[in-house]
Order: sequence, then C-alpha cells, then structure tokens
Amino acid sequence: MKNLGHEATRDLLLLSMVAGSADAAGFMSGHVFTSNMTGNLVLLGIACSQGQWPDAGKTIYVLALFVIGAILGSRIARRFPDAAWKKLMKRLLMVEVSLLLAFAIYWAFISEAARTAQFIWLALPLALAMGLQSAAMNRLTIAGVTNTAMTGTLTNFAVGLESVWFHGFSAEPETHRRIKKQLIVILLYCGAAAAEGILIFRVGWAMGFLPALFAFLALIAHRKD
Repeated sequence: MKNLGHEATRDLLLLSMVAGSADAAGFMSGHVFTSNMTGNLVLLGIACSQGQWPDAGKTIYVLALFVIGAILGSRIARRFPDAAWKKLMKRLLMVEVSLLLAFAIYWAFISEAARTAQFIWLALPLALAMGLQSAAMNRLTIAGVTNTAMTGTLTNFAVGLESVWFHGFSAEPETHRRIKKQLIVILLYCGAAAAEGILIFRVGWAMGFLPALFAFLALIAHRKD
C-alpha cells in the first residue's frame, strides 16, 4: 500500500518511535532485539558459534514470537481491503497497545533482581507486538520507508541522496520527499531508543511505558480521524 496521505505518514513516524523504544527495551532487558530481527540473526549466529546455547535459545524464542505476531497481524490485515486501512490500523493498534501495556506493567511490578529470570514472560508481549506492527506496516509502507527494518530504510536513503547530490534539483520531487521521510524515520527510531536508554537509568521501573505511550498516541490520532 503506497502514498496513503498524511495519516499514513503520521502512523509511520509514530510507529518508528514504538519500534526504536521497543528494541531498546528488549535489548536492555534481555540483550536481544524485539523489532530488529536482522540484529537477532547476527546474535544467534554468534551465540551458536561460541556454544552459548542459552543465549541462542533466547534469541530463537524471540524470533519465533516475532514471526507468530507477524502471522497474526497478517491474518487480521487480510480481512480488510486497502480502502479500509484506517479501520485496520485502529484494530491492530488496540491489540498492540494492550500487549505493550502488559509488558510495561509486568516490568514495573517485578523486582530488578527477578527481571533477568522472567525474560521469557517479559519478551512475550513485546516481541508479539513488534511482529504485529511489522505485518501492519507491510500494508502501510511508503515506498522505500519502513520502521522495523532500518537497514533497508538507510539503504534507500543513501540511494536517494546519490540521486539528489548528482542530479540536484533535476531529481524528481518525489525523491526529495521520500528521503526526507526516510531521514525523519531514522532519527525518530534512534531518538526513541535514546529516550528509552535515559529512562531506564533515571526511572527504571517506567521503562516499558514509553513504547506503549507512542503506540497509544498513534491510536488516539486514529480515533480523531
């Protein structure tokens, strides 16, 4: 689904912050990513090569949860035609907010010492939510921009920069608009991860609420449409 207007761009930007903060939350709680599956595949390869089987098992677990979330999201999305994408996003965002809140509340109420041992339960709603989001954004994606696969977005951004640098204002206006969106998505993803990093050191118990907050803002924006 392409070029759906400012509402689609708004969703893309807000959910980029969800993905960045959720990745940071997952990494700081269990040293795995919950949105960036490319990074997890690298971690899995390293763990297997060094015989670190508990770490490998943990990474496989998160990968499986992400895939399950993506399958569920795809099943939900299949029921909605492209013209009903706003209704689809509301449905998916309600589920995602619920999952992220479950992670946030669980994180807040267990002791710091117990968090490592409870990672299996902590990762469950977080990875499912990111799989669900990825399936939703697969329908919503603006050409060359995604919010859970930053490598692809960064590559497309670089390709767009090459076009602008070497062709200047003769480059198509759409190219200029696209690289601006790509840059904003990258900055928001990094900024949300940085905010999560600050939060865990200042108010550690509240770390999980940041991804839920960003997803809730996206849901509220849809309720006003």
